[in-house]
Amino acid sequence: MKLVAVALVLAAAMPLASGAQQRAARPIGAPIAEFEEPLTGPLRIIELRDGRVLVHDEKEKRLGIADFKSGEFTEASREGAGPKEFKSAMALVRAPGDSIWLYDLIQSRVLVIDPVGRPQRTTPFSDAGDMMAMLRRPMVRELDEAGNTYGELREMSIAAGRVTMSDSVVLIRSTKGKADTLAKMPSFLTAPEMGAGGIKIRLPGFPPMDAWGVFPDGRVLVVRGATYTPEIFLADGSRRKVTAIAFPAVRVTAADREKLMADTRKGVELAMSGARGMAGAGGGEMPKVEVVEPETWQPNKPPLTGTVIMVDEKNRAWVPVLSSNKLVRFDLLDADGRLIDAISFPEGAVMLGFGKGVVYATRKDEDDLLYLQRYRLP
Repeated sequence: MKLVAVALVLAAAMPLASGAQQRAARPIGAPIAEFEEPLTGPLRIIELRDGRVLVHDEKEKRLGIADFKSGEFTEASREGAGPKEFKSAMALVRAPGDSIWLYDLIQSRVLVIDPVGRPQRTTPFSDAGDMMAMLRRPMVRELDEAGNTYGELREMSIAAGRVTMSDSVVLIRSTKGKADTLAKMPSFLTAPEMGAGGIKIRLPGFPPMDAWGVFPDGRVLVVRGATYTPEIFLADGSRRKVTAIAFPAVRVTAADREKLMADTRKGVELAMSGARGMAGAGGGEMPKVEVVEPETWQPNKPPLTGTVIMVDEKNRAWVPVLSSNKLVRFDLLDADGRLIDAISFPEGAVMLGFGKGVVYATRKDEDDLLYLQRYRLP
C-alpha cells in the first residue's frame, strides 16, 4: 500500500531561432475584486451559480466558499470519510447540470456538489478497492458538455519493490464506459529510484511538455511543446494539425535551475504529506525522498510553461506560454487552433479559471500567502 501511495503521488526541444517575435500581449488590467482572507494553496476553484467561488486549498485541506461581496469564507465540506466528506481533491470539475464533481482519489470516489456549493452524495469509482487498478485509471481533468470525461494515463507497474513507468502519457476520452485514446504525449519523468536510504527523484530539467484542453463540444486541443504546434482532435476521431507558432529563445539561467529545485522539493514535501494520508495509520513510516538534478540541463526554456489549457466562455483556449519578460503570458487560440490574441498577468500571478465574464487568479505576498483575485474577462 505504501508503494502504491508513493507511486500515485509522485507520478503526478527545439525552439525557433533567437529573436523570433511573439504577438504582443495585452495586459489583463487591474483586478476588479480581491478576496481579503489569505489562502495557502495550491488552489482549485469553480465559480458557483450565484457568483460565489468554491475553493479547495490543498495544503490546508479545506473546501470552502469564498463570497467576494461579504468577504466571508464558509466551509462547504470537511476532511473525513463521511458520505459528504473528502480526503483528497485530485480534480474539481463542472459536470452536466451545473453540478460539480470532486475526485477523491484516496477514497476512490466522487463527491457530488450542487450548483450552490452543497455536497449531496458520494459515488464510488467502478474499480474502488482494487489498488493496482488505481495505477491504470486515467486521472480525470476535464468534462465536456455531453458528460464525457478526459484524463491522462501513464502506465506504471510495481514489482519487487521497484516502480517502472512508461516514457509517454496517453490522453483518454471516456464515453459511457468506453475509453478511447486520443493522443500520446511524451513524459520526461523517470521512475523514482528506491534504495535502502529512501527514494531518489531525478528531475528532467526544462523539457518541452505537451499541453491540452477541452472545448465544450468535445473537440480537444493538444499543443506540442517541442515546436509549439497546435493539433485539434475532433469528436469523430479526425485530427487537424495547425501551423506552428513562433516563440522566443530564452536561456536557462543558474537562478532558473535553483528555483526549479527549490519548488520541486516543496512540491514533493506536500505530495508526501498526501501519501501519508493515503497509506493510513498502519502504513508505517514513509521513506525519505531526495530530489536530484538532471544529468544534463537544457540550454533553453521550452515554449509552454504548463500542461493545462483552459477554455473560456467565448470558446478561446488559454495556452500558458513563455514570455520574454517577467509577466505571466497566455496565448489565446480559437477552436481551430489559430492564435487570435495574447493576454499578460502581473509577475507571479497564477491563473485558476473562469466565471461568468470574469477570470480568477492569485497574487502572492511576501509571506507566500495567496489572495484570490477576480478580473474582467478580456
